Amino acid sequence: MLKVTRVKVYQTEFGPFKIETSEGKVRRRNMNTAKVEWRQTKITDGFFEEYPNAVHFFIERDGNDRVVASSQYDSYSEWVKAIHARDYEDALKKTNDAVVKAFRDYYDDNSIY
Repeated sequence: MLKVTRVKVYQTEFGPFKIETSEGKVRRRNMNTAKVEWRQTKITDGFFEEYPNAVHFFIERDGNDRVVASSQYDSYSEWVKAIHARDYEDALKKTNDAVVKAFRDYYDDNSIY
């Protein structure tokens, strides 16, 4: 069961962008034993408050670098239309600077891109 432990909302030109960190135990398969076990986990992701089921952003490692990545959800088309983008990729490009800025502040890490 995950519990939200930290929340910060950033005002952007595309609407409020919320970053949440959740912590708790989740069931995961142990690759060494193949058993399903409870494991402690911490998840941080961000989304536009008005379109929480459109796209989620998170930090991924690319070698030694930390980069913003995203996951597309079913209702992404509403978000794309709302920000006047051609398609999902164009929407990501338009919002990239605002999202990166929010994650840099949240983690206090200016090297995130």
